[in-house]
Amino acid sequence: MNNECENIEINPINTECENIEINPINTECENIEINPINTECENIEINPINTECENIEINPINTECENIEINPINTECENIEINPINTECENIEINPINTECENIEINPINTECQNIEINPINTECENIEINPINTECENIEINPINTECENIEINPINTECENIEINPINTECENIEINPINTECQNIEINPINTECENIEINPINMNINPINTECENIEINPINTECENIEINPINTECENIEINPINTECENIEINPINTECENIEINPINTECENIEINPINTECENIEINPINTECQNIEINPINTECENIEINPINTECENIEINPINTECENIEINPINTECENIEINPINTECQNIEINPINTECENIEINPINTECENIEINPINTECENIEINPINTECQYIEINPINTECETIEINPINTECENIEINPINTECQYIEINPINTECENIEINPINMNVRILRLTP
Repeated sequence: MNNECENIEINPINTECENIEINPINTECENIEINPINTECENIEINPINTECENIEINPINTECENIEINPINTECENIEINPINTECENIEINPINTECENIEINPINTECQNIEINPINTECENIEINPINTECENIEINPINTECENIEINPINTECENIEINPINTECENIEINPINTECQNIEINPINTECENIEINPINMNINPINTECENIEINPINTECENIEINPINTECENIEINPINTECENIEINPINTECENIEINPINTECENIEINPINTECENIEINPINTECQNIEINPINTECENIEINPINTECENIEINPINTECENIEINPINTECENIEINPINTECQNIEINPINTECENIEINPINTECENIEINPINTECENIEINPINTECQYIEINPINTECETIEINPINTECENIEINPINTECQYIEINPINTECENIEINPINMNVRILRLTP
């Protein structure tokens, strides 16, 4: 190739400048362009080497700038673009090396900026995009290295921001997205390393609906060495400090946070070395301080928190070294202080808390080193202070508390070192102060309390170091 071309252009009008450059070497091209109008500038550059191209463009209008750059090397491309309008800027960059591409874009309009960047190296791509409109920003970045991709996107509209980032390294991907609209933000991040993925998303809309009082500080997805299908954060009209997904060495199908109209301080999913199918937090119209899922070395099918119209301080699932099928918290219209599941080294099939229209202070399941099939708390329309299951080193099949329309102060099951088949408390329409089962070092087959329409002050079963087969209290 020795420079066969149709159209290489520089067309400034009323410009003062130091350095506007096009420097292709051995290029075949159709359209390489720089077209500023009324610009003052220091450095606007296009510097391809050994490129074949259709369209490489820089088209600012009424711009003042220090550094607007496109610097591909050995690139074949269809469309690499920078198109600011009425921009003041320090650094807008596209810097691919050895790239084959269809569409790499930066398209701000009326932007003031310090650093908007796309910096792939050895990339093959279809669509890498940054498209802010009316943005003021400090740092909007996409920095893949050795990436093959179909769609890596940042698309804010009317945004003011400090740091919106996508930083994959050695990634193959189909869809990595950040799409805020009318956002003000400090830190929105996706930072995979050595990832293969289909869909990693952050999609806030109107994140700061009241720009005077609302801010977002930190919305993050940070997988490392992940293979995934769907990792998502999708708040709408949220004010927040910290919404996080931070898997490390994860293979996954679906890890999700999906609040709508939420105000929050801390909504978290933090698996490490996890393989999973479905880990979810899905609040709607929630105000919260701390909703958490924090598995470590987990393999799982379904770990869930799904409040709707909730106000809360602390809803937690915190397994460590867990293998599980179904660990659930599912309140609806709940106000709460502390709803907890905290297994450690657990293998389980079904650990559940499922209140509906509950106001509560403390609903707990806290097994340690447990293997279990079914540990349950299932209140409906409950107001409560303390409903508890607290086994330690337990193997179990069925430990249950199942009140319906209950008001209560203390309903408890507290085995320690227990092996059991069925320990139950099953009140219906109960008001109570103290219903208890408190075995210690027990092996049991059936321990039961089963009131229906009961009002009670103290109903108790309290074995210690006993083997039991059927111990029943049925008022």
